[in-house]
Amino acid sequence: MVRVKCQSRTRGILGIDGVRLHWQHPAGTTGTDCKPKSFNPKSFNHSSSDFDTSSEGSVSDDGDICLLRDRFPTLTENELSRFKTSFVGDNGSMDVVIQKLEEYSQFRDMYNLDAQKGADINCTDAEDWEWASKVAVQAAKTCQQDLIPGLEGLAKFKDRICKVETLPQLCFVHNNNDGTPALSKQGKPLIHYLPARLDLKKASGEIYALAIVLYVERKAERLDFVGKGAVLMADGRRGAGWPNHNALMVVSFLRILLTALNNLHPGRIGSFVIYPVPYACLYVFKMMKGWLPKAYADNVSLLNGGDGIKDPAPRKKLALYVEEDIMDKMEETRLANFDK
Repeated sequence: MVRVKCQSRTRGILGIDGVRLHWQHPAGTTGTDCKPKSFNPKSFNHSSSDFDTSSEGSVSDDGDICLLRDRFPTLTENELSRFKTSFVGDNGSMDVVIQKLEEYSQFRDMYNLDAQKGADINCTDAEDWEWASKVAVQAAKTCQQDLIPGLEGLAKFKDRICKVETLPQLCFVHNNNDGTPALSKQGKPLIHYLPARLDLKKASGEIYALAIVLYVERKAERLDFVGKGAVLMADGRRGAGWPNHNALMVVSFLRILLTALNNLHPGRIGSFVIYPVPYACLYVFKMMKGWLPKAYADNVSLLNGGDGIKDPAPRKKLALYVEEDIMDKMEETRLANFDK
């Protein structure tokens, strides 16, 4: 059972299908006057001045991790280390590290993720997505604050749309025939992503992004995303009965998603393979490079090809990344999710 802490229009605890949402109003307010609230890192009493930095700009690993552990006692050393590695400044500054850890701590607290550790070990992939989807939809319908800390105004409460009870599965983690997780040829975990299933007319991009972020959170420790750096394989072909938004329509969603992944899952997603990309759409992806997080900008591979429903995957190009049997599984999954 998941408990989500957020500010809501009404007071209480709501439970649907095992997903439990819990919200609290600030002192002195009621359910009718509770206003949307954004995360403000300045409200936290963490200062980078306590951290040891040398004149050369390097940081003292052991000392800094110890100080971070004191400030963020609920986070593991692995979590502290991946944030420090990803966000430490060129001069050794810990300001951004602290801010991102505060946002991640708030995110974990909002969705009560510590209570989920170890509870999901036997879940199927479909059950993992179902959990993430239900939590995201329930949060969208009950919270007046940002659903994902740190988006810097990319998703506004007044623009939120949620006309669904569940979200179509966008992400998949496949297994080999022996039950072990499918890996890339480089030994990296794989996330298979079908963006054409996205329906932004029924649910805002922020809601889909939250579901994906929660899904990755559930998968990450189990599949060692940090140690290996997962590969997100985005199959951009259209599907029968899917919304099939054009590339320009999903740019704002991608900005929300990639910002959220970078902020909350640093080090967990190592690279992106986007396929097949028609020549006409290449300018959209070149435009995106201007605002991609630095960690992602140089780790995106675009594989040219047609993106129609009946267009084949560019298998010869995909062979650089995955084995033939994994390509088959990804294609089977795509076809199985066509709306009959």
